[in-house]
Amino acid sequence: MDERPPIAAATAGGGDRISALPDAIVHNILYRLDAPKQAARTSSLSRRWLDLWRSYPVLEFRDEELENSAERLNSFAGFAAASAVRLSLYHEDRFTLLDSFKLSLAKIRQSCPQIVAEGFAMLLASALGANGGSPLEIVVRSGWRHEFPEGLLSNCSRTKVLKLQGCDLNGVGSVSLQNLQVLHLDDVQITEQFLYGVVGNAPNLESLSLTWLGIEGLVVSASNFPKLKTLIIQTRAYGSGSEFDLQLTEAPCLQRLVFTEVGKQCKLRTVSLFSAPKLTFLRIKSYYRGVVARPDLNDFVTKLPSLQVLEIYPVGLGCDPQMEFQLTSAPCLKTLKFRGDKGICNLNMESRFAAPNLKVLKLTVLVGFKQNHLDDLISNLPCLESLSLEFNDGSSRKMSKIRICSPRLRGFELRDCSRGKEETLQELEIDAPNLVSAHFSGSRFRSPGKINVVNVSPDCRFVVEGYDAPASKCEWFLGLRKSLSSLSPFPLILRLHGLDLFRQV
Repeated sequence: MDERPPIAAATAGGGDRISALPDAIVHNILYRLDAPKQAARTSSLSRRWLDLWRSYPVLEFRDEELENSAERLNSFAGFAAASAVRLSLYHEDRFTLLDSFKLSLAKIRQSCPQIVAEGFAMLLASALGANGGSPLEIVVRSGWRHEFPEGLLSNCSRTKVLKLQGCDLNGVGSVSLQNLQVLHLDDVQITEQFLYGVVGNAPNLESLSLTWLGIEGLVVSASNFPKLKTLIIQTRAYGSGSEFDLQLTEAPCLQRLVFTEVGKQCKLRTVSLFSAPKLTFLRIKSYYRGVVARPDLNDFVTKLPSLQVLEIYPVGLGCDPQMEFQLTSAPCLKTLKFRGDKGICNLNMESRFAAPNLKVLKLTVLVGFKQNHLDDLISNLPCLESLSLEFNDGSSRKMSKIRICSPRLRGFELRDCSRGKEETLQELEIDAPNLVSAHFSGSRFRSPGKINVVNVSPDCRFVVEGYDAPASKCEWFLGLRKSLSSLSPFPLILRLHGLDLFRQV
């Protein structure tokens, strides 16, 4: 942290310990306060804080706290004028330069667009002038499609972080952001031509987040994203529906890729991965509506030699009932999470599935797993430390016994092991000498008929959590007590939610 000489000495014997803190620490306190209004009130607590507030390197305005439209508009106009004066003076002294500009116009409507535009332009121009050409973080949140001041973005050539939400950028011309490293565009009116124009003039871009932009695709190549490390895309359907094409022709520095679809009318049409040698994290959540949209997980693992975390969430009731995601081996994978959709989408992991470095495995809403299949799968994962399983009715009926045998397993979770009318899972056997935590839970939860603890850590804690008891509460409770009797030597936490055990049925 920077060491700065204090503006004024603490009062001797005055008991004002805050005054004795270095300027950088007080600035950090101001930054973490919930609102500038609170920071202004705090200035009365110390002689130094008023000067420190004036030298505060973050310019921030949020209209959510103001009660009515007139107050918001007047407050914004006054804040813009006062901030312009403050910023024109304080950086000429010994204070630090402005490093962050945050503006939230979530509730100010467009009834007075001229006042908003003038205040917006004044604030941004003042912020750019007060930062002395050093890297500046710009965060603008608008709830009513306020237009970004035309021409001002072209003056942000030294901006390091640019985050815009709900703004209208259609009037902004071409810009050059040579120092830009982080670009987040959330629900922004923008064209694909403008997006590629910004990206093409931002050679140092490392993090790109695109949310609800209405674009139909994105091509990532070494020419337009030479240093990109993080790519986050969240789409939603516009009109009757939309499709999205994602192509990674060459991403030499990409390390994290997240793709999420919102709305059942949206579909990830294609995912093309040609070269991403450094990609370690991949998450795809999509409303797959046919095998044409299904990514080849084996192809992912083969083309992504550094992949360590793979999360696939194929959601959507309109999927092909026969759809399966094949995965045979993952030599570098450390975390695998897969969530099907009510048994419609399934992950086919062969019993000889090879993942020698896998530490975290989470399988949710799966079908088709057989008892021996699951036992062999777990035994082939020598480094497994965390295991989470959730089965639907159709799958659990095929498995009367689950055997967990893993030498390094430390955490185990079993959810909704029996949700049908009859008890299905008869026995759960646990042989995991390093297990320290086991969690069983579910709606209309019925614990396994028998829990056989072969070998676990003596400090292992068991948690049993149930929601919504069946109609026969007494019988259910007696069965629960019987199945948990084998856990008496261990710490046991029993949580029952929404269970009226004393009401006569």
